[in-house]
Amino acid sequence: RLADILAWAKANPGKFSYMSAGIGSRGHIYMEELGVAAGGIKFIHVPSKGDADAAAGLLGGHVDSIAVTPGGWSSLVQAGRLRLIATLGETRTKRFPNAPTVKEEGYNVVHLTPLGLSLPRGTPPEIVKNLHDRFRQAVNDAEFAAYMDDRENTIMYLGTEAYIKAWAESYVMEGKRAQLLAGN
Repeated sequence: RLADILAWAKANPGKFSYMSAGIGSRGHIYMEELGVAAGGIKFIHVPSKGDADAAAGLLGGHVDSIAVTPGGWSSLVQAGRLRLIATLGETRTKRFPNAPTVKEEGYNVVHLTPLGLSLPRGTPPEIVKNLHDRFRQAVNDAEFAAYMDDRENTIMYLGTEAYIKAWAESYVMEGKRAQLLAGN
């Protein structure tokens, strides 16, 4: 259980290690935020060259845990080589419904990884609309949906204006997160 791991890490400062895809990666930020949320736990962060490198580090016994995207762990969990403790989404994943979210475990740490298309300021509106329409069509494609589902990624389509607003809000939130973690 996540609570047991965090209790051990808190009782043994500086001994619990994890790998992420690198310094400043989402996994790095999430684990540090979890440490703050769990009462100021100091983890040992071991940066890697990416998700596959981090998984190899865990499988090789070099670290206690990994904090990477589902693409870095889902096939290993399915094969029984890794155990999934918790995920960072709002809800449990379809493929691993028995793994709770970090939020369910009592820590208000939820992270999604939005992706979007950005264009230079001043791009003509007709080009923006054309690209918007084509990307929306691609997002609604069944093959793309299956690809995303296979990687435990949720499609959260936003139109142009909604995406601009969400990105601005995310920028502010990430700045607050960085300030919080800089003080940790």
